[in-house]
Amino acid sequence: MNVTRGVILKTISNIIVKATWFVTFPIMARYLGSDGYGAYGQLMTVMTFIVPFASFGVGGAAIVRFMSINDWTRQNRRWLGKILLFVVSSACVISLLFALLAPVINHLFLGWDRGVELFRWGSAFIFVGALEMLIYQVLRSRLWLEEYAAFEIIQTLINVSAIIYLVPRGYGLIYLIKTLIVLKILFYAVMISGFWTWHKIVASDKETRTATLTRMMRFGLPMSFVGLGTTLTTLGDRLVIGHYLTAADLGIYGAVCVFYALIEALNSPIMLPLYPQLMKVVDGNDPAGVAYVVGNIHKYSLLVIVPSFFLLSVIVKPLLLLMGGAEFETGLTLIILILLRGVVGKFNSIAHYMLMCKDRVVFIQNSLIAAGLANLALSYIIVPYMGLTGAALSGLICFVALESVVFLQASRYAPLKSLYRMDILAKATVASLAAIGVIMLWNTHLAPDKFQLLFATAVFGAVYLAVIVILKGIDRSDIEKVIKALAPKIISRKQD
Repeated sequence: MNVTRGVILKTISNIIVKATWFVTFPIMARYLGSDGYGAYGQLMTVMTFIVPFASFGVGGAAIVRFMSINDWTRQNRRWLGKILLFVVSSACVISLLFALLAPVINHLFLGWDRGVELFRWGSAFIFVGALEMLIYQVLRSRLWLEEYAAFEIIQTLINVSAIIYLVPRGYGLIYLIKTLIVLKILFYAVMISGFWTWHKIVASDKETRTATLTRMMRFGLPMSFVGLGTTLTTLGDRLVIGHYLTAADLGIYGAVCVFYALIEALNSPIMLPLYPQLMKVVDGNDPAGVAYVVGNIHKYSLLVIVPSFFLLSVIVKPLLLLMGGAEFETGLTLIILILLRGVVGKFNSIAHYMLMCKDRVVFIQNSLIAAGLANLALSYIIVPYMGLTGAALSGLICFVALESVVFLQASRYAPLKSLYRMDILAKATVASLAAIGVIMLWNTHLAPDKFQLLFATAVFGAVYLAVIVILKGIDRSDIEKVIKALAPKIISRKQD
């Protein structure tokens, strides 16, 4: 197993998953409308809440059984069979109950004229999602990274291919869901059979790790509730929108939230080395090392998330009109409130990692659950009066409160107030505003036109980089790091 190749493939799969939205969204928006797109998104939102509990935590806890086992023995294979049987049985029962409750779920969270049929057929996604979670956990636990990445890529291609082929031909949302369910079940059957046939089985049946279904539930269920807190924080407002507003409103809100997720995706590569680096200096009781790691990572994070926020604030509205049409017309206030949620969360990511290094995981879990419940309650109060803007405001308020509490707790272990790079925040903000100013001088109102949006993005990037270099937000060492990563021979020649 080549770990480097697996990591590279995983990176590629992440890029593919994010990029496919720009292919599927225009198709679904054009042929299904904002209500169809919103209904599909709400189905996926509800699934996100239910799937982690469909196997009572056993599917998600498969990693307890299989990680750190050097050999893939017959006994391990038999154990996988037991886990699979339990996951399939429990997921089938939960799916059936969900299908029976489809009228109630549609009434509470969507109110769409075809919502009952949507949720009844969509109940099969609970079964599909439970299998998917089990497969992912087995692949992760065995460090089969290449298979993990390939699994993710193939899943994405299945979704994209079905949408591209079926939706423009008028088959509709329900038929699309039926097709996806069948294709995914067939694909998962092949993947699961591969656990028995693709990897060499050794003769030894020596037990290297004890685990029972009960133990796996004790591990998996609490982790599912942790995930519930995160899901409530990020998606809870959509449940309230579905209750009070229309499927079309859900479509608009979900489309804007994609760009909030894009900020997270752009920032995630910078955060990859943070946890191991921070854990090393924290365990070593190295204040100077902590200061270097925190300051360095926070600097590069701000250099990405700040311009991303300003650029997206300018181009999201015309971009949605270009890809989705007039049905996806939305206000700048809604866009800014949703994007700010991403900025607030990523600005303070280091505080979360600091608490994890200090074994304050329970505090983080409880904070996420509290913030999620607060988001749900506040949205329930505000949305009837302020609509989508109220939902976005509720989410932002809860994110600010959550990050403030986490920041204060993490500051007990390191002086984050002085270590956070507020100087870079100021410089990145000035550079971003200068770039927006140049765009406004060229065109005060960007139209939903491909050329204008691409040109505006290019201008923004060029001006931002120029100004941030002038302000010394980026210095020569930063540029050399990039060159060394992309073309190490150039740096080595200079050093020689």
